[in-house]
Amino acid sequence: MEPIALPEVAAGDFIHQIKWDGIRGVSVLENGAVSVFTKSGNDVTAAYPELGALKDGMDAKQAVLDGEIVVFVDGRPSFYHALKRGNAGAGPAYPARYVVFDLLMLDGKDLRGEPIERRQALLKSRFSGRASMALADGFDDGEALFALMKKRNMEGIVSKRRGSVYSAGKNHSDWFKTKVVKKMLCAVTGVHFSGGQAASLSLGVYRGGALVPVGRASLGLTQDDLRVLADYARREGERTGRDDMRVEPRLTCWVRFSEWTPQMTLRHPVLLGFADKAPAEAQGEEIGI
Repeated sequence: MEPIALPEVAAGDFIHQIKWDGIRGVSVLENGAVSVFTKSGNDVTAAYPELGALKDGMDAKQAVLDGEIVVFVDGRPSFYHALKRGNAGAGPAYPARYVVFDLLMLDGKDLRGEPIERRQALLKSRFSGRASMALADGFDDGEALFALMKKRNMEGIVSKRRGSVYSAGKNHSDWFKTKVVKKMLCAVTGVHFSGGQAASLSLGVYRGGALVPVGRASLGLTQDDLRVLADYARREGERTGRDDMRVEPRLTCWVRFSEWTPQMTLRHPVLLGFADKAPAEAQGEEIGI
């Protein structure tokens, strides 16, 4: 079941939960073994072995749970490190936690047609938890929770209508997500041309001392910006393709974005303005706005 994006917190009779910045994972407990799958159906059990503790954290012989695989760095969820764990494995340096928020099946009974309150009550009664997992809390005041998420620079909230059943996909009007808009300082690493004119900027941030590309931005650039950047790229840059010029990371800019893509590029980036900051300061820190 996928939450539908809303610009404002859903109004009405809802259970509100923290939207954890991780990887959605459905876990299957059966015959004393645990398997974990992403929402696209990929088996990621081997990438997150610590989630095997679920077999001791649920009082059940068989269960299917929905939740989020989260990796915390300096006390905050890091989608980048969760993805890194899933793609290549980062071992105990970045342990994953499984935040469980729904119970879909229990000892052979399909619970998806039960109201969310019933599923939550059964989950709470059977879940004892372990160090690698936690049960998602529910809150009545969505506005207050969203304000707290913004203050703590978290991803946002999910609002689930009371009495709702579990419906796969987005063909429903019961689950909604409201995200905190974020900005980030980026280094300008190149200029992309279209029809001989500058069209967008290539952006990067420093991770572990290395400059990592995070995508391109075109929205927010004025025609004057594009002319200046085109001249700069032609004068100082190095051609890396027919329509691309690489430049030394000397310029920085603030970029607003909605979220990270699975490829770790910025989704819907908008340039807010150039910054009087050194490129080395572009460390990938996300700031809620």
